[in-house]
Amino acid sequence: MSSFQKVCEIDVSAMKAEMESIADRFGEIPLRTFDGSPHEESTDLWLRYCPVEEVHKDGPIECEWYPLAWTLPCTINVIMNLHRITGGDLGGILVTKLPKGGQIKPHVDKSWHSDNHRKFYVPVKNGKGAKFCFEDGVIEPEEGEVYEFDNSIPHWVENDSDDERIAMIVCVEKESCHLQ
Repeated sequence: MSSFQKVCEIDVSAMKAEMESIADRFGEIPLRTFDGSPHEESTDLWLRYCPVEEVHKDGPIECEWYPLAWTLPCTINVIMNLHRITGGDLGGILVTKLPKGGQIKPHVDKSWHSDNHRKFYVPVKNGKGAKFCFEDGVIEPEEGEVYEFDNSIPHWVENDSDDERIAMIVCVEKESCHLQ
């Protein structure tokens, strides 16, 4: 696999409306968006991960749904549709928002979770000019296109569109994922 590979397309129109209706909830759990982080210009909406008090624990983590997820039926539907395609045990799930002109700086994800899960990128709101970048190429995806990406190599996001960019990242345990 190159750094990214298109897997499928999923209708995210209803999910997009849900995300816009809860815009004020982004950033409530700032696990990745602290000062000095490559993600500091973005805000996250965590739907599934380990209990917040266990985030920095070494070794295997057990992911759980956060209560907010169950208030977003269209988003849950998108996740379950993707889950039917990939199979396997779900790991962390988050939705990221990057303002117009914002960037997520080049980085490599390194943790037990990132090392043991495959990552799927789902653009929910992605105007012309919002790019997901890798050393071996750049994608400027359409909303709803689903890409598997390799988070062990440098990657970054540039939002040169005329609007905010919203994307969901769904993690599936490598050992159980049946997508080839």
